[in-house]
Amino acid sequence: MIYEQPDYINRRKKLGSLIQEKYQVKNGNIILFANLENERTLFSQESSFFYYTGINEPGAVLIVDLNGYTTLFIPNFDGKREAWMSGCIDLKSPQKVGVDEIKLLGDSYKGIVAHPFFTVDEYNHLIEFIKNSGLPFFSLLPDLASSNFVQKFLLNRLISFLSELGEKVRDISSLIYSMRRKKDATEMVAIIKAIEITHMGFDAAKEVIRPGGLESEVKAAMEYIFTSFGAQSAFPTIAASGKNATILHYTKNLDELSSGDLLLIDAGAEFNHYCADISRTFAISEKMTPRQKELFNVVQDTKEYIESLAKPGMYLNNNLFPENSLSHLAMQFFAKYGLEKYFTHGIGHYLGLDVHDVGSSHEALSEGDVITIEPGLYIKEESIGIRLEDDYQITKNGCVCLSDLDKS
Repeated sequence: MIYEQPDYINRRKKLGSLIQEKYQVKNGNIILFANLENERTLFSQESSFFYYTGINEPGAVLIVDLNGYTTLFIPNFDGKREAWMSGCIDLKSPQKVGVDEIKLLGDSYKGIVAHPFFTVDEYNHLIEFIKNSGLPFFSLLPDLASSNFVQKFLLNRLISFLSELGEKVRDISSLIYSMRRKKDATEMVAIIKAIEITHMGFDAAKEVIRPGGLESEVKAAMEYIFTSFGAQSAFPTIAASGKNATILHYTKNLDELSSGDLLLIDAGAEFNHYCADISRTFAISEKMTPRQKELFNVVQDTKEYIESLAKPGMYLNNNLFPENSLSHLAMQFFAKYGLEKYFTHGIGHYLGLDVHDVGSSHEALSEGDVITIEPGLYIKEESIGIRLEDDYQITKNGCVCLSDLDKS
């Protein structure tokens, strides 16, 4: 891990103070759920759970009282899991994971994996704790249907056994998101390391770009570097040649690279849970055609224009304030060349523990935010897709590029 335990402890204490201030309460409990495993993919911890614990074990439930006392409830595998999995949490060593107390969720699971449809018996110790609490609970319950769905599902499953909890629980997503948006120095170290590894991945990928090569070879070169440096892909690598580059999230990556086409690579390493997200567009032949270069230059000029505008008070995308909305301003810039209809996505997003990190594009940017800026043009009739994307931190008076690679 990249943090000492006090970082997580102080984060939990700060969240408790924010809840006390917002809801005018002295006592209560925060409840957060760890993610669950899927045997077909590497385990990825629920980002807010990780942000407040640094714990990478699935199936756990975190209870924090508003003064910071922390209890971690873990699934009861009756000692079976240790034979199959590394990194299992020791019930008798709470100090090792920076909590005050570790308890079992309930009676023993039959297998070695926590599952979403847990039974009353498997959660009976936690249920008893909540019944005896008599206090309000606070959790992640954002309105957006696609956000925190594992958290919401597990909480609703718990409420199905404990109806009184549904009456006590209040949403704190806005407080958690406000904390996660502002990256501290140790978070920035992880993000910059992820960016550095992604740089090296691009260097490796460029070596295999040639007519007759394969998109899959480009992807493999990127991801080999990620793995070699203790990272993994933050999202499915895009290596899209020719017309494939006009499909925004093309991930098939199996076609042959053809002379005269462009290759769009959108990739990012995830290092210690923090993500990079960078896009580059290359000529598969030795150089771009005049038309390709013309469009490439427009995208690059758009990007530099938006970079010059990004600062506190601006928005990533806000229809109510188009004059301060970077997406709207990028569209206007493309319109000067009659190309606005080929810019088909927003100008960027927040970046951090998630590739599309917490934060609303309708809210004003503020100092400390980490974002992407990624203008692009996608012209299917010409089989041309171009995107240039870098990662930035918003500063007091502007922004600084964290991933300043050679764009040519």
